[in-house]
Amino acid sequence: MPLALVIDNTAEDLEDEFDYVDDSETTTPAAKHTKAEKAIYRIYAASLKARGFCKLTNSASNFTQIFNRFDGKSYTPVLLTEDFQTWRKRNKKKCSTPTPYYLSYSLEHIVGQKFIPGAGNYHTDEITGCTYANTWRKYEPTTTTPPALSPDFTELFERLLPDEAQRDLFLQYLAHIFQRPSQRTSWHCMFADSDSGVGKGFLMEFILDPLLKHTQVLSTYAKLTGQFSTTLADNLLVLLDDCVARSDATQTAMKSMLSEHRVYIERKYAQGGMEYTYTRFILASNEKKPLDLEPDDRRWFIADPMRHKESPEETQQFLKGLSDWIDKPGSLDAMYQFFMNVDLDGFNHKFVVKTEAFKNMVKLSKGIHGDLLADFIEDHPVFTTAEWMAEYDRQGLLKLRDVKIIPALLAEAGYEKSRPTVHGDRETLCYPIGWSPEQIEAVYPKKPATVTPF
Repeated sequence: MPLALVIDNTAEDLEDEFDYVDDSETTTPAAKHTKAEKAIYRIYAASLKARGFCKLTNSASNFTQIFNRFDGKSYTPVLLTEDFQTWRKRNKKKCSTPTPYYLSYSLEHIVGQKFIPGAGNYHTDEITGCTYANTWRKYEPTTTTPPALSPDFTELFERLLPDEAQRDLFLQYLAHIFQRPSQRTSWHCMFADSDSGVGKGFLMEFILDPLLKHTQVLSTYAKLTGQFSTTLADNLLVLLDDCVARSDATQTAMKSMLSEHRVYIERKYAQGGMEYTYTRFILASNEKKPLDLEPDDRRWFIADPMRHKESPEETQQFLKGLSDWIDKPGSLDAMYQFFMNVDLDGFNHKFVVKTEAFKNMVKLSKGIHGDLLADFIEDHPVFTTAEWMAEYDRQGLLKLRDVKIIPALLAEAGYEKSRPTVHGDRETLCYPIGWSPEQIEAVYPKKPATVTPF
């Protein structure tokens, strides 16, 4: 049998297992447990498995712990003693309480956790034979025949994205997460210059979070890029809600996170390492330009700004009605079925559509940099690229990273860049088109001679 094949035991499968457990530390050794008691222990062990419990041995502790793959938390084995007594009272079972070792005997033994969308509850490495708990959880419908979908549900997307083509693409983007969770897209969705309270947060909190289960809302990039952040390792979808990126380092880090399929994750009390990421992003912002974009950027699908259909009050009234329907039994099943039935024909998870909104944001990015260059030129008629870029730091703006934009901005300002001989040295400078070395020398000071210390 392949090591990667893991079979969960049921209560019936455990019928003989407890006969082989050395429970000598308890007042009732294994050999003295009655047949009726063993039957109770088997039922309890099956309930532990159904609730996501297993045994964990790793470098974080010198003893085996109890781990729950649903919440990703570790517990001391004593938990089983207390939990068994509570379970026994709740189910009106009369029997002795064995040791935690006895109760955990049939639980799956793991050495760590992995987030593997679409896979089974446990994953066994084919080379090492070590088993990992899969912390991914799939939505499980509670009804065999879901109720009809509320018209308010489809209207929500019509309100958020009035443009039909953009709406269809966004619905495919979301449905792709449900239908192919392990196939991460290389592009993500951005909604900029939008009204507050139009329903983006509602979509995430009341629809996507209960259905996808692995979602997160971040208000700062620091929570994504900081040490011990496992956001990229444990989530299918992250909403970046009005996050502000004002440093070049932040945007550079974001680019890697948006496109790479493996990232470095450092968990507390564990050695860091490369892990696969399946995280998609939705960036929602009230700013016109939450990020500086380059013309050849392939990481963002940018939709038209979201606006209230009539007024903030009317929108809230609409969302209240939709919320009331979502609270009804079976509504989550109906929405889940909707996403699972969205046709993904023509959807390309590697290719992003460049909308007019994207092109406008690129122009806006260039416009801001062009304005700064014009102001900079007034005090610095001749300058180096490094001096120019340093001004972005002083202004708190992102530096230009696209080499195609730099000459374009210089040309628009009537400047060129070359290596003239100035003050006896060749130096790369930016200066007005057609200027002679003499004109450059007149406004560009000679650098002081470097004195070599003895």
